[in-house]
Parts: sequence; structure tokens; C-alpha cells
Amino acid sequence: MSAEDLAPGMAVLVNGRPCPVLRAEPEVDGVWVDLQVGGMDVPARYPYGTRVEVAR
Repeated sequence: MSAEDLAPGMAVLVNGRPCPVLRAEPEVDGVWVDLQVGGMDVPARYPYGTRVEVAR
């Protein structure tokens, strides 16, 4: 899946662990997301076109 398709309520895999997406907002230089990693909210930026693995 492409980073542009991320939405709150989805979860991406980070080091093999599912991390819920709390916020996903497209910006000029990419998609800014807030992920919940180990109980902490972690901001991240994915450049457009970045492939991400979504937890199922």
C-alpha cells in the first residue's frame, strides 16, 4: 500500500509489530502520520510514493 492511502484506524507494521495510525495528513512534501508505538505517539513522515506494509 502507498503512504498516501493511510488513514486513522489502520495499522502499519514497524519492525514486524502493528502500530495504529492515529493521524494521517497529506502535506506538500509527503504524508505526516502519528503512529502509536509501544504506548507512545510517534510522529513520522513518509515521502509520497513510499510503500508501507499494513497490518491485517
